[in-house]
Amino acid sequence: MPRRVEVWFFRHGEKSKNPDPAKAVLSPKGRKQAFEAGQKLGMESRAPTAFFSSTRVRTKQTARNIREGIRSKGGLVENET
Repeated sequence: MPRRVEVWFFRHGEKSKNPDPAKAVLSPKGRKQAFEAGQKLGMESRAPTAFFSSTRVRTKQTARNIREGIRSKGGLVENET
């Protein structure tokens, strides 16, 4: 029987005001939003085991903060891509 796979999509957290969208980074509020989302996921018995993001700085920051939130709640993160 095939293994069930769940895919979760997140939009990046609040970004800083930067005229160049490719260089925008997360604001402090955006980092907190992502971390708190990760904490909620970390309390799930089926927390994510892999992360994928675009190459934009703010999306990488969002993924990193979500992972840190999951770890703070004891969730397991196996792979980072």
